[in-house]
Amino acid sequence: MKKNLLILILIALATFSYANDTFFFMTGGQLYPSDAKNLEVEMQEEIITVTLEKGFYQITVDFYFYNHGKSVSMDVSFPFFCVGLGGDGEIWDFETWTNGKSTSFKDLPIAKEWQNNTELKLEKAYVRNINFPSNQITETRISYKSKYGIAAPSFAIATYLYGTGETWKNSIGKITFRVVNNLLYDYPIQIYKAEVPVADKFYRKADNIFEAVFYDVEPEKFNETFRIFVGDILGNDGPMRLSKNSFFGCKGIIPQRKLFWYTKEQLRLVRNAIYAFHGYEFKAADLKAYFESTGSEWNPKYAVNKNFSESEFSKDELYNIRTIYKEEQNRLKIESQRNK
Repeated sequence: MKKNLLILILIALATFSYANDTFFFMTGGQLYPSDAKNLEVEMQEEIITVTLEKGFYQITVDFYFYNHGKSVSMDVSFPFFCVGLGGDGEIWDFETWTNGKSTSFKDLPIAKEWQNNTELKLEKAYVRNINFPSNQITETRISYKSKYGIAAPSFAIATYLYGTGETWKNSIGKITFRVVNNLLYDYPIQIYKAEVPVADKFYRKADNIFEAVFYDVEPEKFNETFRIFVGDILGNDGPMRLSKNSFFGCKGIIPQRKLFWYTKEQLRLVRNAIYAFHGYEFKAADLKAYFESTGSEWNPKYAVNKNFSESEFSKDELYNIRTIYKEEQNRLKIESQRNK
């Protein structure tokens, strides 16, 4: 695999931005060996878990290394980058383990002054020493939290840098990328791997857990990332106020694959949004509160229609209601089978 100096990685990432001149946060990175010369340690497997929470996301990564050469002890860096609007994007609650045991680390700044961009803070790296025994597997784990990045029009972005994995021997044998959605009103609208959409490669492990597997990953560039774009479940992300004519549940048939990314509770909200756009008066307290709050931003605002009738629904709306409800029942059935 190609060998690159850590400082070159940082310089390149300082200029990495999203479309429309909107920076997104580049936070946690791959584990990076201090001495890549004649390195015989291979990253056989990497399991990345991104948990989407309100206001932040948490990343936990399990690495499985195999040393083909002599036993070696070396410093391993975990670089992180404070890149983003206003210089945010720092990480916190960083922890690390080696072979199941908590491992101490040093928080070291990278000795590089940024020029022509005073908003960017100095990047740092968490550094620890790891022993890689000859012809054995060494397991390591890292965990941290980070703020979401920002992208136009109003999407949040969770980012994980995997490109620096090219510094180890051979390709990355296997990457399992897992997304856990703990958000109630937002969901992953798209996932990119090195700028290529990969959402269609995921399968559902549980109602809110999605997973994809990639084999023999050889990054072409050391700044390659996984990026998860997170948006509102009703599609209320743009500058224009949401209306019945623009809401996907009312203006056409909802693709089955789109429903894949919603949790069971989110499916219920989307289904009832079709009723809300026709002025249905909700009896359930949670639905009533949600649509009175969310609907206050619609055009026109949500209001109870005393003359509401399902006969007002279009064929597409009736189809979408049945399809979503069927998916909800399917999720319940799967959960029931798993709990047996």
